[in-house]
Amino acid sequence: MTLQSLLTVGVLTMAAGCVGAPIDGAIDYEVTGGLGGGGDGTAALHIEPDGTVTRTRPGRPPEVGTLSVTALRNLRDKIAAANIGSLDDSYVECCDRYEHVVSVERAGLVHTVAVTEGVAIPRGLQRAIDALQALATE
Repeated sequence: MTLQSLLTVGVLTMAAGCVGAPIDGAIDYEVTGGLGGGGDGTAALHIEPDGTVTRTRPGRPPEVGTLSVTALRNLRDKIAAANIGSLDDSYVECCDRYEHVVSVERAGLVHTVAVTEGVAIPRGLQRAIDALQALATE
C-alpha cells in the first residue's frame, strides 16, 4: 500500500481519549541509535498541523502525503493522551539499542521524549509510539 493510499483511507483511526492538551503544531518521529547509530531503517516522520506528512527513509527521496481528517485527529488524540509534556524527557538505557524519539508542538512549545526499545514506559506513550511507527513503516 502506498503512503498516499494509507493516508487517504485513514488507517490510523484508533480510538483514544484526549487526556492532555490538544496537539496544535508539528509532530516528529524518528528511530535513532543501534550499533551503527543510524537507527533501524524506519522512516522519519514530520507531520504538519494541516496533516501533511513527510516520510523520509534512509537513502530514498522523501514521500509526501496527507492524513485524512479522522486519522490526524486520532493520532493527535493518541499523542495528547500520552501527555508528553508531563513525562520525563528520556526513558533511555545503555548503548547500542534503538531509541524512538517523539517531538510534539503544543501551544508554541516543543516537547520531546526519547525511549530506548525494551524500557518500561507509560502505556499512553507506548500507544503513541506504536501509532507513529505504524505510519512510518507502512
